[in-house]
Amino acid sequence: GPRREPPRLLAGPLPARPAEDVSLADLKAFLVHPVRAFLRERLDVATPFEPDDLADAIPVTLDNLEKWQIGDRLLRELLAGHDPVAVMTAEQLSGTLPPGGLGTAALHEVATECQRLWSRTADLRVGEPRSVDVDVDLGDGRRLTGTVPGVYGTRVVSLGYSRLNPRQRLQAWADLLALSASHPDQHWTAHAVGRERAGPKRALSGPLDHRAVDWLRDLVELRDRGLCEPLPVPVKTGAAWAEAHARELMGQDTPPYAAALREWETDPFHQLGIEGEDADAHHQRVFGARAPLDVLVDAGLSTHAWRVWEPLLTGGERVGPL
Repeated sequence: GPRREPPRLLAGPLPARPAEDVSLADLKAFLVHPVRAFLRERLDVATPFEPDDLADAIPVTLDNLEKWQIGDRLLRELLAGHDPVAVMTAEQLSGTLPPGGLGTAALHEVATECQRLWSRTADLRVGEPRSVDVDVDLGDGRRLTGTVPGVYGTRVVSLGYSRLNPRQRLQAWADLLALSASHPDQHWTAHAVGRERAGPKRALSGPLDHRAVDWLRDLVELRDRGLCEPLPVPVKTGAAWAEAHARELMGQDTPPYAAALREWETDPFHQLGIEGEDADAHHQRVFGARAPLDVLVDAGLSTHAWRVWEPLLTGGERVGPL
């Protein structure tokens, strides 16, 4: 028979769920992928599992994704306070590296980059790392609770092996809001550090004032709405739109639509080999296969993106070299 486009996932918003407490982990998961959070938490729907192809040859090198996975794993183990020698030994025994000297060379390359990030952030990591419990009164009998890891003194530090990205910045921002709202008598700052060719790049936020509680409550309210209907604010696309809009307000000619399109749309000719957020399986399930950016714009991308990012962009975040 003739092919037909699948109908919309929902005819309208679902009823609101009864008010309940919120965990910091669930809030962060929503912020970095609102559509996935809606599908998983509200509908219990997951995207089809795509198994990795099993290689039938002995690996002799690592691609960029494999290098990132190893580097990210090393940094997470180091931030957790584990012994560097033990971390390196465990990686060598994990079976993910090429054999013999090839594996040693590959691991050395990644470890050198990790060491560069680690040494450049030494001033941020003064003292022993700790985890801080947070408990925030959201009003109407609701609370936000959780634990913020990677805290050094009054600094929460996040290290990423990849370039500094919106996902890492948003997660650090949520940690900072929770700490500032739960322990307002201390001057908390958040430091999200990523890897760049010219040297590590940092997003610094805080200390915050009394508005931290209101900003945190607003994000929780946005999550409540995002569990009634999928919000059209993918993390990279939303950040690009909001940042371009902020520059636009300062008199710079940066069309938000064009900035968001670069993050949303996959290059149809695959010249760069980088997929946009329109290729995400969750987004395709909700918005349609390779949906144009106009679908998100019509659903309120600009409003939701500014609501998420405006406090961060106007609340004193500074992004620059470390």
